[in-house]
Amino acid sequence: MHPRHGTWQIAAASLLGLALGASAQTRPAANTPARPASQPSSSGNLIGLLAGALAQTRPPVAVAAQRGGPAQSQPLPIDRAAAGRVANSAVNTRGRTLNAKFISGNAAAINSVQIPVLLPGDPDLAANLRIFPNGPFYTVSSKSSGMSFVLMGSGRAFPIAPGTAKGLPGGNLAGRIPADGIVIDGSEAGISASFNRFGASYSISLECASPAADPRCTSSAYIRGVIGRLMVIMPGTAS
Repeated sequence: MHPRHGTWQIAAASLLGLALGASAQTRPAANTPARPASQPSSSGNLIGLLAGALAQTRPPVAVAAQRGGPAQSQPLPIDRAAAGRVANSAVNTRGRTLNAKFISGNAAAINSVQIPVLLPGDPDLAANLRIFPNGPFYTVSSKSSGMSFVLMGSGRAFPIAPGTAKGLPGGNLAGRIPADGIVIDGSEAGISASFNRFGASYSISLECASPAADPRCTSSAYIRGVIGRLMVIMPGTAS
């Protein structure tokens, strides 16, 4: 998320349809009352803007958008060398061992993704993991112990006109990015975080059966820990 060529680039955190589908399949059943967001939410984590942008990821019809215009998605610059170094590190080897069965069983899907694939390094989140690949986008999801987990990745960005960016809370997007690059938002159902790795855009959403009482969905410490324990696998190396 940074200014480039006079427009604000928003990285689409993945195909919204896939994300919602995955979330619906993993969401814990609960009838819990709404609660105030645990963190200030900026227009639902920019979902409204992303929904409009994501519509542009469908195959082009009739007339293509003018190159470089607001409707033209652009590939994000992926640092594959840096991702490869992490993928081959000793720390990452432990995560790969944890996810070995999932990786081998979904090798074709993982290898079809066009960006580094991040996977959870927590045993409970890695259990029952599912993947939904779509070229430069992917989603993985799981459900365990009263909480659903959805991780989305995107290798595309969508330019937004400067006038639109000025209308966002705080006047721009850069002002929303904390020093560690992790933007956290709360909701009545849980908590979410958006961040960049290796040039790609990722987000994690956690929803709890008892969100008001579950510290995993009320404190930013847990979701930051989840991000810190993520492992990476490079497409083409899964087997």
